[in-house]
Amino acid sequence: MRNLVIALVLPLFATTTRAQNPTEPNHSQELAQLRRLMACDVRAGDVAPPEGVSLKSVDASCKKVKSQVERIRKRWLDKAKPFLAKIVPADAPKTVVYPFGGADLLTALTTYPNLSLLTTMSLEFAGDPRAILKLDAGDFRRNLAQQHAFIIKLLQVNHNRTVDLQELNRSPIPAPLVFGLTALDMLGYEPIAARWFRLDDKGAVHYLSADEIATFDKSPNGKKQVERNRFFGNVELTFKKSGDAAAPTQTWRHMGVNLRDDALTGSSTLAYLNSLGAPISGMTKAASYLIWRDDFSVIRNYLLDNMTFMVSDTTGIAPYHAAEKGFVQETWGTFQGNMFEGPKKGELAMIEMWKTQPQQALPFQYGYPDKNEHDHMMVTRKR
Repeated sequence: MRNLVIALVLPLFATTTRAQNPTEPNHSQELAQLRRLMACDVRAGDVAPPEGVSLKSVDASCKKVKSQVERIRKRWLDKAKPFLAKIVPADAPKTVVYPFGGADLLTALTTYPNLSLLTTMSLEFAGDPRAILKLDAGDFRRNLAQQHAFIIKLLQVNHNRTVDLQELNRSPIPAPLVFGLTALDMLGYEPIAARWFRLDDKGAVHYLSADEIATFDKSPNGKKQVERNRFFGNVELTFKKSGDAAAPTQTWRHMGVNLRDDALTGSSTLAYLNSLGAPISGMTKAASYLIWRDDFSVIRNYLLDNMTFMVSDTTGIAPYHAAEKGFVQETWGTFQGNMFEGPKKGELAMIEMWKTQPQQALPFQYGYPDKNEHDHMMVTRKR
């Protein structure tokens, strides 16, 4: 089967990192719609919503999103950005792996603004981008309200619930991509192109071809929204800093995958991670304390065997796992216990570590608060 790339290339940017093959499907209209109507990025220009929906009504909904964006900019970004710039070393590896990362391009780029390749992984699928042009007025309004409510909530609490994101796996709108586009607008980056991909058995990236997509569309699963989103489960978005002709192209790949040991062991996902080489930088936050658990040891050991630096809340590497692999940890803020139930050994080790280290103030939230609503953050670095 021909490996024809499906590319969603933004019409506003004449320069891309690759030539457009005229035989490739071009979904620039869909991406422009997602960017302007769902992610509220006015730089995409005025695009037409479905018949029966006015752009004015869309902008009224976007006004609520933009209001929350400005609040999070003042309350979080303006504090987090300079603080993290002092914490993350200039020579930290630019390949970043963010397990349990959902669609959190916002925190990743705030933590590692100079990254070259970011890989986020979670149970959430990137999603099929094509339905945005096919929704009638009623469905469009419902999905617009759902997407904007999700963005506002995510910005308000600085972390998401898996149950909320799983609901979006059934949405005709690719929520992780929309939130990523929202983050780019907020942080002053320009999207260049988006491509959907799968991994082969050796972990190599293969972009979905026109033939593969057409074959899938004709299959029984092609009629089911959740299966369409699963098929389009992995997305690659390239972008660059706005207003800087010399700015390098940066890449974000989000993969909808299960990171539990029984799913990750021997998988194409693990092969892909190993193909990234070492060293890498790591990060995680609001990860349900999963990485402490015995049944998530593969992703934990991948990080410990390949990273040299990691920023996280307490859902990162437990102190005893870090020490075993020659890492040291430094803490900020206050931690007095888990936000909700997790492995007790990890919780007690974190409490003890915070007790024994010097108190360092943290002026913003990074992931979960502790059980008493205290913000906290830690760095795990190779000795």
